[in-house]
This record gives sequence, structure tokens and C-alpha cells, in this order.
Amino acid sequence: MYIHIGFIKNQLRLRKHLPTMQQDVGSILKHHRKEMGLTLEEGAEGICSVSYLSKVENNLIHPSDKYIALFEEKFKVDLKEKPSRLEEDIIDFIINKHFYDEPIQVDLKFMSGLDYKSKLNQLMYLTITNQVERAKKQYMELMPYIKNLNTKELKLFLYSMALLLTKEGRLKDAFSVLNLDMPYKMDCYLGCLMMKMRIMLATKMNNHPFILLNYEQVVAYLIDHEYYHIAHELKYDYIVYLVQFITLENLEYMLDKSLHLKDEQKKYVLARYHFLNGSYEEAYPIIQGLELYDINFYNLSIQILNKIGDKEALKKLISSQKYKDNIQMNLMSSYLNEKYFSRRLTTTSFIKNQIMKINDLPDMIDQLHFWYEESLENFKAHGFYKDATQMGHLIYRKIRDLSLTEY
Repeated sequence: MYIHIGFIKNQLRLRKHLPTMQQDVGSILKHHRKEMGLTLEEGAEGICSVSYLSKVENNLIHPSDKYIALFEEKFKVDLKEKPSRLEEDIIDFIINKHFYDEPIQVDLKFMSGLDYKSKLNQLMYLTITNQVERAKKQYMELMPYIKNLNTKELKLFLYSMALLLTKEGRLKDAFSVLNLDMPYKMDCYLGCLMMKMRIMLATKMNNHPFILLNYEQVVAYLIDHEYYHIAHELKYDYIVYLVQFITLENLEYMLDKSLHLKDEQKKYVLARYHFLNGSYEEAYPIIQGLELYDINFYNLSIQILNKIGDKEALKKLISSQKYKDNIQMNLMSSYLNEKYFSRRLTTTSFIKNQIMKINDLPDMIDQLHFWYEESLENFKAHGFYKDATQMGHLIYRKIRDLSLTEY
């Protein structure tokens, strides 16, 4: 199931700022009409005009009691039920828990309403709790309603989409989605989470202008408001980003001063430094045993093991399928499986077909370097110099585009 960014943008252009109604009659009617497999014409037949039903479903008008009775009879639904604040209370609870990185446990039956607000809340919950496939299905159910989102609901939707896209490995798309909510404000927990995510994505894509313009002022804002845990997470992302530009001495000094970092985070930073500097044998022991700690550890571990040729450890990691929802990690794992174990396809064929033709190049700068090195090594070894040059150009353009992604 593919999340179409262009379609989201088009729907948001149609978004209307509507007065808050007593009850969301429109989206409930739309839900039941779609469940019954009826077109707008069939739904309106015998009751009202097609344009009238369309306006009701999109909350442009509230139907009179006469039409509500007719809609109730046709769609077998009670539209006079009094609205409840339970849905809003639950989503505020989820956001607060997520903001402070605390466990979230909510029974979905408390978000089982048929209006778009319930669908949106379920999307947020499923995404945060890593139920990716269910979240994608919920996204499809919500799509017909997104043009009617209010400001808070829009933030919820965009943040959920960015999380889903990031889990898939589509970092640039996630960054673009977060930019749709302009002008950007950190006026609430969700606003802070969205800005934190933008900076995190920028560090992984090497979007230098965005980092330069925003990192320090965002951290200062978080500290001023005593959101220290979020500021610490951003500082960790920033140090991971800086590793490619500083000396080991400066890095060790920075880590000594960063008392907020966990031991695992310090190990990742050091391992990444050694990897980027070609000291693969030094890098792996630092994170050995932590390969599945998170997707960053997993990605780095796979690349280190590929460099040192540790097939046994590599096979164990690949077979875990820990991050199977991430398109780019799946591609890397499939490639390394072909390279070392399966050998059904040549590595040159895999790169030509899967990377250069079928799939997009990754948005994470480390993964781009992986494909650049692998493609050059393979193509030159077989005399495919034209392909090597083409791949080099593709990756160069991708790196340039990522560093200049709209901000």
C-alpha cells in the first residue's frame, strides 16, 4: 500500500476552515455510504440533490431534522447521538505519552467511532505504536476526509504520515509532509515533536542549510520551556550528524561533555565515526550485541559486517527481518543476501534492476554511500564503466537534492 504525497497535497489544497458543528454528521454519512458501496448519486436518491449530500458530507452545511430522519432511515444510523469528548481526551493522552516517551496502552474500542475524528485518532495511535500495516489501512480509510481537517487535526495527520513514511525509509517525503503545515509553530507538544522530527530527518539527509538555520534556536526554545528530554534527543542527532566533519579528539571531548547521552548512544556515535573513517575492525566490537537496538544500529551493523566480510553475523542479522517495513533496509538486506548466500542474481544485475531502474535511491546519506561504493566496485570489476558513471551521477544528484530539500 503506497502513500501518495501528491494526492495528500491536492487534498490539503481543498481543505476548508469550517465552523465547528454540534456533531460530525457529514463524515458519518460518508462512512456509511462508502460501506454500503453507494455513489453520491445513489446515496442522495429519494432524499435530496447530489450537491446537497456532497455539501453535507463535507461539513459545508448541517442538514435539517427532516433530512437527518431520511438519512438515518436510508443509512441505518443514529445521527442524533450526543457528541462525546472522549475521543479528544484519548488523543491528548496519546500525544502527551508520546511526547514524554512513555508506554501507550489504549483499547481501540474507545476510538471506534465512524466519524473522521475517530479514524484520525486510530491512525495516530497505530502509527506511534508501530502497527505499520494497520496504520496504512487506516490512512486509506481517512483519505476521503482530510480536506476537512481543522488545524489540530491537520498536525495530527501530517505527523502520523511523517512517522509512517520514515518507517518506510522515505525520509524526503516525510520531511516534505511536515513542511505542509506552514507557518510552522512549536506552540504545543505536537508542534515540538514535528519540529524535532524535521531536524532529525535533516541530519540523516545532510540537509545542511536547514540544520544551520534551525538547530540552535529550536534547542534553545526546548530548554527555555524545560523540554529537556526532547532537547537531549536532538543533541544526539546533531552529534551523529557532526561525526563526519570532526576529529576523534573533538568527538571524544564532545561525548565527555554530553552527560545526557545513554551509553548505547555514545557507542553508536563512536562506531559510526570509525566506520566513516574506514576503521571497520574497530567499529564493530563497539556495537556488537546492540545490532538490533534500533534501525540506526541495524543499518550501521549491516554495513560494517559487509566491509569486514563476517558472513555468519551478517546472515543472522538479515534473517531477523527486524525492519521489514523499511523499503531501503529490505533492499540492502536482499542485496547482501544475493551477494553472500543466495547467488540467484549477480550483484551487478541487482544494482542495475532494483536500484537504478525499479526503486528510488535512499534518502539516508549513509545508505547512499553504501550503494555508491557497492556499484562502483561491482561495475568496474566487470568493465561496466558506463553504468558506474551513470550511477555516480545519479547519486551525486540525489545528495545535492537532499541537501537542498525545501525548508
